[in-house]
Amino acid sequence: MTGDTEWTVRARHPKNYQTPYGEVNVERNVYQTSRGGKIYVPLDAAARMVNRATPRFAKMLSNKYARFNANGFVSDLAENHGRRISKAAVQNVAQCVGAIAAVKEESWEYSTPKLKQAVNSGSKSSYSAKCILVPTIRSITTGIPSFLVLDVPSLGISTRRAG
Repeated sequence: MTGDTEWTVRARHPKNYQTPYGEVNVERNVYQTSRGGKIYVPLDAAARMVNRATPRFAKMLSNKYARFNANGFVSDLAENHGRRISKAAVQNVAQCVGAIAAVKEESWEYSTPKLKQAVNSGSKSSYSAKCILVPTIRSITTGIPSFLVLDVPSLGISTRRAG
């Protein structure tokens, strides 16, 4: 029972899940209301499955997909892990991970670091970023801002060139 909705067991349905160690077939309970319609699978919800991938495999996939492309990930997985997976499966999981990140990004708050000393006008700032393009979803950019203070005499630090 979830909320006011009562679910009954519809069937035990086998499904293949992708893990970092290989594909696993799991027989799981599938629930549905007496009115029919959408099914509910507690295993998928409780284990946080991402489009037939375990969270660990989805994390591994999205990390490598951000560095390579789908073909690069497929060949890396085959060479280093002895795993075969289709390019379409990689793209589907990556798209789901991107959608999850986009939804969570709306509630994230970033705090600015507390500086011991104000940055003077001779400072430079930059932003190191990695952009992940996710089809049908806006791009997701991750990165770390950095500041370079050129001259801080009170701390005995100077990055100015002599002469």
